[in-house]
Amino acid sequence: VEGLAPRSCGRGSHEGQPVLVRNAPPGAVVQVRPFARKKGVIHGRRTALVQPPPDAVVPRCEAFLLCGG
Repeated sequence: VEGLAPRSCGRGSHEGQPVLVRNAPPGAVVQVRPFARKKGVIHGRRTALVQPPPDAVVPRCEAFLLCGG
């Protein structure tokens, strides 16, 4: 993932085509399942976090994904 796009989507590319993925932080390597193509942009869902970004930190609370901390 190369950067952030609007609505907290990760922005990257695959075979030269732009890809937007929710819950994909910049610097991460993710697996994506495409679900739509709009105006030349592939929209996908993250299916796996292959490698977290180098500056990632582990949340202190188990409920972080539910409430944001």
